[in-house]
Amino acid sequence: MNSMLVVKFYRVLPLALCFHLASCGGTANFNKVFGGDDGAGDTRLIAAQSAFDAGNFATAEKFAKELVAANPYNERASILLGFTHLSMGGVDPFILARQLIKLSKTTSSTSSTSSTGNASTLDGDLELALPTTATPSTTTSGSASSGVSAVLVKLQSLVAISETEEKKLFSKLFSTSDISPAPAQLNLFGATNQLYIPNEVDATLRANIEVLNYFDLALADVCRFVDADIITAQAQRGASTTCTPTSNTRKYSEQAHFLWAFSHLAEAVTFQRALLYVSGENTQPSIDVASSKLSAQSSASSASDIETLVANVAEVSTAVGKVFDVTNQKSMILATIADLEGVTLGFGKIANMPASIQKSITGAFSDLTTLSKTASGGATSVNNAKTLKSQITTSLAKVVSTKIQSAATSNSATTGQIANLCTGFDKLVADAPTSGSLAPTKPTACSQ
Repeated sequence: MNSMLVVKFYRVLPLALCFHLASCGGTANFNKVFGGDDGAGDTRLIAAQSAFDAGNFATAEKFAKELVAANPYNERASILLGFTHLSMGGVDPFILARQLIKLSKTTSSTSSTSSTGNASTLDGDLELALPTTATPSTTTSGSASSGVSAVLVKLQSLVAISETEEKKLFSKLFSTSDISPAPAQLNLFGATNQLYIPNEVDATLRANIEVLNYFDLALADVCRFVDADIITAQAQRGASTTCTPTSNTRKYSEQAHFLWAFSHLAEAVTFQRALLYVSGENTQPSIDVASSKLSAQSSASSASDIETLVANVAEVSTAVGKVFDVTNQKSMILATIADLEGVTLGFGKIANMPASIQKSITGAFSDLTTLSKTASGGATSVNNAKTLKSQITTSLAKVVSTKIQSAATSNSATTGQIANLCTGFDKLVADAPTSGSLAPTKPTACSQ
């Protein structure tokens, strides 16, 4: 846990989720937001809270597990166990909240999030009480210039994952064998700009990657205590989080929904690392580096240039289809959409949730679903994934379109080459809407 922030969990639990300074006299007390009290608790719960406060998560987990094993419907112990697992996954929800506030101040989203009570005052207090964190250095241009990806990329540094664990997010290195017909070499995704194809997301993947396993455990810990209508089909991801919400009276529902939302957000941020993989010493995602290479390619004025362009368009369109696979229900882009839905639904259950915490992510997702409704005929998970894919690849599609049109007007391209270029372009934008801001501009040569 960040040493700059002292979170007194004997105040947080019964999970009032108060953010306190060391003296517990800070201005930002989340009791005001979430409610709750400091009633007497089981000695093991007190021990678990104390261990959590000290950053001794293994001990906190041990005591909380014992309480939950004795009574699976022990609400306070279950939520503490969930926050412990989230922390064991390397996520400090309080620092994550701080960064969301910073992003909300700079977001260009026009969507609005309603707030009640004295949330605006609490937002200001919260900002003062939380520690200053460095803004992640990840470049937000090209694929992550706007929309949901722009938010997730800026949160990446707050969700820690080792290089070894990160490699497990992928199934294989993108290679010539993925392209048909297979070229002699890769021009855009070579040794200095490697591209990896994300793994399918299932119980095995989550179990094999430590951070995902902890996020999954956190969701399993809390799912009995969230409202049934937010446990979507996508959230029922297998034995770990298949559960039936309790019919018992719940005292800490808002805290449970906070944990639900942040666990889903942490997972979505992790998946974003794979979808927008940054290779080697590059500072931009491999997709963006490939786009820059394509843009810098020599003008299509010779037969050799045309052949290289044909190969490059085939390469990049195939790569996009492999990374952003919207046809596979287990694909990482669809899992990201499911997580974003979980974030939005979880925050939506917290009546006095500060607007500044949720605005950046829920606003971006709301914009995405609106685009899906107007351009794709409905905000289904698949349509939302298509819209996210289109947001990410819009800049790339523009580069490809411009290059194809340049080739077509150079008088060096044969009819067959133009046909191959147009086939590659159609493949690249196959899931893009045909109207609206994300609709690609088709090269004139491909419309004849």
